[in-house]
Amino acid sequence: VLVLEANALIKLSKQREAMSKLVQALDTYKKSVGMTHLGTGEVFQLLSELHLEMEENEEALICAQQALDIRKSLLGKHDDATGDTYFILGKIFFDRADLATAAPCLQAALETFKHRRGPNHISVADSMYCIGCVHECRKEWNEAIACFQETLTVRQKVHGRDHLLVADVLFRLGTSHKKRGEADLSSDCLAECLRIRTIAKGEDDISVADALFELAGTLGGNLPVSTNLDPTQCYIDAIRIYRQSQGEHRIKIAKCLASLAKIMESKKNVEKASSCFKQAVGIFEAKLSLAPTHGELMDYRIALDYEAYIGVLLDYAAFLEITGDDSSAIENYHHAVGLLQSVRGEHDGEIDNALSKVAGVLDRQNRSEEALQLLQTVKERRISALGDNNPVVATTLYEISKLLDKKQDYESAIESLEDCLRIRRATIGRFSESVAFTLLQIGVVQAHNAKFEEAISTWDDALTIYKRAGFHDEDVAVLNVLEYQENARRMLETLES
Repeated sequence: VLVLEANALIKLSKQREAMSKLVQALDTYKKSVGMTHLGTGEVFQLLSELHLEMEENEEALICAQQALDIRKSLLGKHDDATGDTYFILGKIFFDRADLATAAPCLQAALETFKHRRGPNHISVADSMYCIGCVHECRKEWNEAIACFQETLTVRQKVHGRDHLLVADVLFRLGTSHKKRGEADLSSDCLAECLRIRTIAKGEDDISVADALFELAGTLGGNLPVSTNLDPTQCYIDAIRIYRQSQGEHRIKIAKCLASLAKIMESKKNVEKASSCFKQAVGIFEAKLSLAPTHGELMDYRIALDYEAYIGVLLDYAAFLEITGDDSSAIENYHHAVGLLQSVRGEHDGEIDNALSKVAGVLDRQNRSEEALQLLQTVKERRISALGDNNPVVATTLYEISKLLDKKQDYESAIESLEDCLRIRRATIGRFSESVAFTLLQIGVVQAHNAKFEEAISTWDDALTIYKRAGFHDEDVAVLNVLEYQENARRMLETLES
């Protein structure tokens, strides 16, 4: 009777009263039939579901483990009731960001449900949905999409096409397709998700804002035929809804603002772009630390927020470069580097990219020596991570050669360019445009060092590659080489006279 009363209270959303009834029921079972009775297991199962609904994960885990021990002992691993408990455990571990433990629990539930209830039962779809979420967190997009597609088919059959559970799986499908670069498929899923949620929950619901945010990211400049939504307006509407939540969704607001900033930047609206970037960075600074703890990063949701923070810092730094605020650009690049080291590790390649950007800014500030030292560090890091025969290392060597040329250390510049040339010939091809471009720069340094005959010969090699690649005399690349050669010949004539 107590369990029946608790179930009735749960349906009325009276969780605390239901919890009280279940605790009484558990106490009664313990006194009358002991801890290993099926009734005790049922109460533990109900308690775990209720605790999970109330976001009390520790209590939910304890109760679910008790339920699993009882049900496995009395019913076996493959009983329906045991499958239900595995499913709850999987959800609990997923919410705790323990994907390694969540996955086998959910897989056990799925296998039981398929065997006992058939492949088209809603419990199979729900298990598949949660497994898809695990794949999504692991960035296994193909596997995630396969799970979500199967879930969608069953949920549409069971609930109909306009059910909120259908909208939820469409949302996941849309975000996974977006990560895989499939904008059309993504926008179709997210637009349908938005339609269902707007009808079912109203225009001001948080889930509607989530759909608007993700949909805006797929629209870009090419709107799908099925919708007349504008990405800018999507972000603005999402921000308005998030702001009604009294600060609970500040990070989501920051992500919207950062996306708006990129749109404003593309439209050359510098003032609005700057304002959006500043607001976004300000929110991230207020909500997240520049030195996240290991415990924070173990939660994949917090880790994703930090990834977004890194992206905003890098985008803002690049924007500041364009607008000429070099000092602020360097500051934001360094903040991004610090976060990259904490979030992804000391050897992440994005750190080298950011440091290369800083070197470029330092060079523009006539701090060439600092820039050169920084690029030398980047070179050593990249050789350590990628080996000394990688195209990325070649790019760094090329950047270093330009700084050495600038400080008139021509021999070192040539040495750096020859290393660059060796790598590009070996990895990209002896007759690639990259090789021709490197030869062009070698000739430039030789000319700066007054070795005009060597420069002309080197540029001949570059011309041979361009012609072999199908370039004509009127192409810009060929014209540049010919102009360099003509200038070098004039210099030779001047020296001879």
